[in-house]
Amino acid sequence: MVMIIFNKLKYFCCWIGWHSYFIGFENIHHSIKDPLKFLLFAKCKWCGYTGQIDCQGNLF
Repeated sequence: MVMIIFNKLKYFCCWIGWHSYFIGFENIHHSIKDPLKFLLFAKCKWCGYTGQIDCQGNLF
């Protein structure tokens, strides 16, 4: 019962854009095309969404 509620909460959080920030991201890497290595990309552990990490640590 608890896992069902937790999975629905994870789905809702990813749906509104709050990806697995507190748990951490998977596959954090720099962009190959960026010579200064400022662009960070990561993958959400919960939903698998891949996006860019901004300066505040949020995935978008």
